Amino acid sequence: MFTIGKLSETTAAKVPTIRYDEEIGMFPRPERSNGNQRLYSNTVLDRLKLSDILVTSDFNYSRWI
Repeated sequence: MFTIGKLSETTAAKVPTIRYDEEIGMFPRPERSNGNQRLYSNTVLDRLKLSDILVTSDFNYSRWI
């Protein structure tokens, strides 16, 4: 499990971007720690990495919608 800060460091995605992606439903709402911190799974990590690959390769999402 990753906190939002660790997820940001690992993927190079900015914290506001991760929150936005969560808000629009790119991945499920994360669990929360006892201290109410978001705890993200490896699935979220994989999705963010894939998103970065697609964006940096200039992948055209609209062709697949």
